[in-house]
Amino acid sequence: MKKSLILFVTLISTAFLFAQPPGKEYKGKGQGKGQGKGGMRQEQPFKDLNLSEAQQTKIKEINANFQSEMKKLRENENQTVKAQRDAMAKLSQHHKAQIKQVLTPEQQQKMVSMREEKRKEMDQRQNKQFEKMSEKLKL
Repeated sequence: MKKSLILFVTLISTAFLFAQPPGKEYKGKGQGKGQGKGGMRQEQPFKDLNLSEAQQTKIKEINANFQSEMKKLRENENQTVKAQRDAMAKLSQHHKAQIKQVLTPEQQQKMVSMREEKRKEMDQRQNKQFEKMSEKLKL
């Protein structure tokens, strides 16, 4: 019995040691260190708006300021979750308003239509995932 227990513990320990090779980092989706897709995601909506150089510069400046302010809010541990969420929402609204001021009325309209299109695509993707899950679970 003791030998079986020792063998079992040894096997489990070995499995944990070799579960992930040393030096390899998980490269999945989600938040973490590094740029990932996050940096590109912010510039993507503006790609099709034909921004002038001045607009591009101003938007990069606004985004950099937004990111640093958002980072400060995330790192501040002296506030409640609700207060942090409210502050982030307020900062996001301010960010959108600043961006809107930089864009021409035509660019603003195009941005609205692009957002609506993205929302439709996301809804379709979610519906497709729901259908797959329902089929898999036989609901």
